[in-house]
Amino acid sequence: MLVTINDTAYGGSGVGRLESGKAVFVPFTVTGDVVKIDLIEDKGSFAIGELREIVTPSEHRVKPHCKYHSICGGCHFGHISYDYQLEIKKDIVKNAFRKYPHKLPELNVVNDNPLGYRIRATVRALNGQVGFFRNNSNEFVPVESCPVIKPELYAKVSAFVAREPSEKLYSMPVIENPAGEAIIMVSPPPRGEGVQRTGEGIAGIHCGKVYGVSYLPYQTAAGEIPVSYGGFFQANRYLIDEFQSYAAGLAGGRVLELYAGSGFFTAAMMKNGCAVNALEMNSTAVELAKRYGYPVAAGDASDISKIKDFYNTIFVDPPREGVARRTLADILTLNPERVVYVSCNPMTLARDLSRLSDRYKITEWTLFDMFPHTYHVETVVLLQKVRII
Repeated sequence: MLVTINDTAYGGSGVGRLESGKAVFVPFTVTGDVVKIDLIEDKGSFAIGELREIVTPSEHRVKPHCKYHSICGGCHFGHISYDYQLEIKKDIVKNAFRKYPHKLPELNVVNDNPLGYRIRATVRALNGQVGFFRNNSNEFVPVESCPVIKPELYAKVSAFVAREPSEKLYSMPVIENPAGEAIIMVSPPPRGEGVQRTGEGIAGIHCGKVYGVSYLPYQTAAGEIPVSYGGFFQANRYLIDEFQSYAAGLAGGRVLELYAGSGFFTAAMMKNGCAVNALEMNSTAVELAKRYGYPVAAGDASDISKIKDFYNTIFVDPPREGVARRTLADILTLNPERVVYVSCNPMTLARDLSRLSDRYKITEWTLFDMFPHTYHVETVVLLQKVRII
């Protein structure tokens, strides 16, 4: 059937309407496309379509930056001009806040080179080849090169995999620091024996046994941050310093930091003169942070009700699930002057900030395009107390 695409949803699909008026989500389309689709699933309130033919291309459509586009499940926006990708992401964030009770300030956008930016990724390997899963499946697709991953890192991983061929599919999170050193975690191990050697600038780990270094120092503008196997770290090498500096710069005075990791924002806030107490659940991250002198303690962000001290700022950088309702209630009890919220999910961000809206409102927010050619966004928000006149 013929459908006109008139919007883009969080998740990357274009949105059109069937003759019945029901919304249909069609991957790899963009606003302005007129397309022929097959209906592949009816969800009741909406439908899922599969692109069959582009009848009239949108003005925002471009030649994909990668020959594996729409085959590999990575870059949902690879067919869209980069300027329009940014507009889509701004709309996604703003639409998430359409029911927010306070007047919103202008949404700032920070971006940089949209190619070769990733220094952290999870790749797959099979029979000595590197690749990824086919879109919406667990089928392995060999990929010779990936335009969004730093070229030197992808070549390094490809050489590593070629040296350790396996008939068993395995997954490998990898990260590289600015010095060109990389660590990789192989799961399950090739040949069932783990990575037994290091080479190509990569150290490996499996089942707790480390072959090479146990962590990497990552030099940021605020100092060295330890990065471990499988631990979270930002992926965009062009924006890491600006992202760190901007978010930390919104904090001030005495800071309670939740979801601190191994000290990425902690270091920057300390450099700015803040007195920071930080909590993190991951024991490896806590151990590494302490090794570097960052005040990160083992603790669950969902249980801060026993804290009685006053903090000028509460700084949170939660996972995609957002902040637990109980923790938000504790933040209201602690009653800081400001809250800084770093989010990778605009939907849970909007939910959480609405729950704080009786006392706090957004006074500054910025979208960082940390993942060009995908639908993912990072948003940094400053909340300050509502002034009643």
